[in-house]
Amino acid sequence: MEGHQLVSRTVCDTRPITVEYASTAHSRTLLGVVQALSDWGYLHHEAVVGTRRPDDPALLVVALV
Repeated sequence: MEGHQLVSRTVCDTRPITVEYASTAHSRTLLGVVQALSDWGYLHHEAVVGTRRPDDPALLVVALV
């Protein structure tokens, strides 16, 4: 991802050595695409996974009755 300018990588001079990753301005242009995929997954969870989402409002109503 670093090679495609989606993340920046910084090696810190610590013991043990740590590496920090951060999103770049280029990667943040994908936010709309990633959000659309997330929304699609949320809407189609039951068809994809085979069960309703644990936070499905229909299940919450049944649990309260």
